[in-house]
Formats: sequence, C-alpha cells, structure tokens
Amino acid sequence: MGNWYYYDGNEQRRGPINDAQLTSLAARGIILQETILETETGQRGKAKQVPGLQFPVAVPTEKLPQLETPVPPPADRSSISYLLNRCYNIYKYCCIIAFAATILAPVTCFLTQYILVHKLELQSIARIIHTLVIGSYGILMVCFPFVLALNWFSFLYLSWSIIPEETARTTPNKAVGYCFIPFFSFYWNFTAIQGLAEDLNKSLADKGLEVRAREGLGTTISVLLCWAVFPYLNIIFGITTVLFSISYMKNVKEAAIQLAKARLNPDKKL
Repeated sequence: MGNWYYYDGNEQRRGPINDAQLTSLAARGIILQETILETETGQRGKAKQVPGLQFPVAVPTEKLPQLETPVPPPADRSSISYLLNRCYNIYKYCCIIAFAATILAPVTCFLTQYILVHKLELQSIARIIHTLVIGSYGILMVCFPFVLALNWFSFLYLSWSIIPEETARTTPNKAVGYCFIPFFSFYWNFTAIQGLAEDLNKSLADKGLEVRAREGLGTTISVLLCWAVFPYLNIIFGITTVLFSISYMKNVKEAAIQLAKARLNPDKKL
C-alpha cells in the first residue's frame, strides 16, 4: 500500500515505513491499536482500522485477587484467657505425668528384678536401673508439688481478679495469701475455693450469661483439703483432691473466661 507514517506517544511523526515494517512494529507493541497512522496521501486513522494488523495481547496490570488462608492473630500472652488456660494445662499435664510415673516406677522395678536378677542373674545392672528409676521418681515427686501449687494459686488469683469488686467477697491477694495461714486456712479454703464459684455465678447472672461454675466441686475440694493434712489419709485424700481440682479448674476457667469477655464487651451478647 506504500509508505506509512505514525505518531508516537509524544505526538511526533515517525516514518516513512513500509507494510512489513508496520506489521513488525505492531507485533512488537511499538504501534498500538490507538496509534494514529497516516498514509502518503494524508489520510489518517487508527492502527486498529488497518485490516490484517496483529497486536500483542495486553497483559492486565492489576493483580487478580488471591485466595489466601486467613492467618489467626497471635495469642495475647498477657490476656486473662491465655493465662487461665496456661495454668490449667500445666496443672493437668503435671498431674498426668505424676500419675503415670507412679505406675511406671514400680512396674519398671519389678520387671528389672524379675528379668535381670532371676532370669539373667545380672544383679549389678538391676541395682543401677533401680537406683535411676527411684532417684528420678523421687526428684519428680519433689518438684511437681511446687509446680502444682504455683499454678493452682496463680489460677485462683487470676479467677478472683475477674470478678467485679462490688460482687467479690474478697480480693485476689487475700484469697491466695490467707491460704498459707496455719489452721485458719481450713476455714479460708471454703472462701477462696467454694466462694470463688459462688461469686462467679453471681457476676455471670448479673451479665445475663447462662454458663455457671459448679459450686459443689468447690465445696468438695475444700472438705478434702481438711483431711489431706493428716498422715496416711493424705495419700488417699491428696490424690482425690488433685483429681477433683482438675475438673474444678476446667469448669471455673470456662466460666471466668466468659465473664471476662462480657466485661470487655458489655454490649455484645456471647
């Protein structure tokens, strides 16, 4: 068709170019569909009006939305919910480990005595294993009560701190501190443990929440603690108290977390 002229992005007239060059420039994206072309006779038009001219497919500049799995926010390690759950989980798993060790230790000693001494006559190896097992169990039984007590009293303190002052019969400091007073602690356990469930339920009722703490568990633990200080009886009542305390902590934890959420969001129904 002869020579062509085209206008670039700065409205500068370029050319002349022949048909082959025009096709090449269009394929390379230098001449676009909206580029103005001009013939030798002075006729103007857009490049897209030229028959047979191929242009590169336009690549969209906007990114397509990507479906991503929402990542939950990291746990707030200072929140009441997190701290209550941590105290409960540490207490529970320490109890499980202690009970498992209490069963495995004598079983291990019996098996080593039966196999190594009576069957293989390896008394020296059996003594070493017995020493390791009994020593490890002894260290475990010395350390675990401190861990259990720390998490138990931390749990009581955190739970009392959630109850509003106008409802709570005592403060978190008194609830924990008075438990260490000799003899008086027998009475105070009913206030700190049973009273916690009662005051939690009052606060939950004031907020219109249906969840409740089990007051009977608090009473049971308070009574068992009175008997757990006597020799020989402390083994039976101590183990029973620990078992009931796990259920008590789980129940109070759920009630306390609901109360904490209600106090943070008073207008939101849970």
